[in-house]
Amino acid sequence: MHTPPRSNKKNDASTKENIIFRIPYFGQCSQVYAKRITAAVKKVYPQEDVRIIYDVTKKIGDGLSIKDRIPDGLKSGPVYETTCPQELLHSKTSRHFITSVGDHMDYQEKITGIQVKTKTNQFKSKTISIQIQPTHRLSRRIGPVTRFQTNKLPPSIKKVQDEEFGGFLMENMTKNQETKSPVATTAIAKHFQNRGHMITRNDFRILLSEQHKYHLLVKESLLIRANISTLNGTDRSALYMFSQMDWKGGF
Repeated sequence: MHTPPRSNKKNDASTKENIIFRIPYFGQCSQVYAKRITAAVKKVYPQEDVRIIYDVTKKIGDGLSIKDRIPDGLKSGPVYETTCPQELLHSKTSRHFITSVGDHMDYQEKITGIQVKTKTNQFKSKTISIQIQPTHRLSRRIGPVTRFQTNKLPPSIKKVQDEEFGGFLMENMTKNQETKSPVATTAIAKHFQNRGHMITRNDFRILLSEQHKYHLLVKESLLIRANISTLNGTDRSALYMFSQMDWKGGF
């Protein structure tokens, strides 16, 4: 049995190299650009194989998610801003957003003794006509419960002007400060203690989130730098740089 001599086709094939180009796909212009690149490479390297890969900017998976969206109150590591009637403040926290906001509102309530509600209850007077049928002894009452039946005074509704409310607020704050007031540790608490500006839960808004501790400090500092306010001033979080040897334990 005669075995023909082996050819050097494998050696010739092994010398070929695949040249791969990744091009963002924007339609027909990307296809024309890919043909021009392939033709230019073939002129210089006729034996090389050119492969074009199109990168799609928007994918189907970008608009779909198998996980439920986390509510804003349960997001941890946010950088958020607080807007009071006259100032703007940027802060960060490694805890849940709703926990940090609750601490600010609790401190404000301890200082003033007033619980601020996000939704105001509006009392609207409504007239109800009562119709009595003389043929029946017992008739169903349609009107509201009267004082004679409850033995209680009706709730009094008093409109308070802004000036009266501000005077009451400052008077209450001075009384609490004379006795024993909680220590203001955050910038929002210090601002409220000095200025007396009232805030609500609707005044807090998340700007971005970050899970890494030091990345969170960097992003907070950049936002404070970009949006300088009188509350933040020029204060930024101190960032400490560690060498690779110190970080890994000195080896």
